[in-house]
Amino acid sequence: MERKVVLPPNIHFHNTLRNANLVEADKIGHCVRQIKVPGKHGTVSLSALIFPTEKVIPEQILPTLPVIQFEIETAPEAEVVAVDGHKSDGELP
Repeated sequence: MERKVVLPPNIHFHNTLRNANLVEADKIGHCVRQIKVPGKHGTVSLSALIFPTEKVIPEQILPTLPVIQFEIETAPEAEVVAVDGHKSDGELP
């Protein structure tokens, strides 16, 4: 059975971690990120808090750990459309 387990978007606790520079945040300050990781049956999408390695793993054990690759999913930025303030008839110029 597939379960969808996700972190809540941006709560006070996440903001506290971000403000203490313990997690990485995007340009607008959100630290819960969507990432893609390789799975047994293809790529898996997860929500995650990304901690810098040096903040959570002692330097002495780094060489003993396997390399883990992930890709941060980026949502396409919304296109800004200028509006002239006049009532529109539903057609674009």
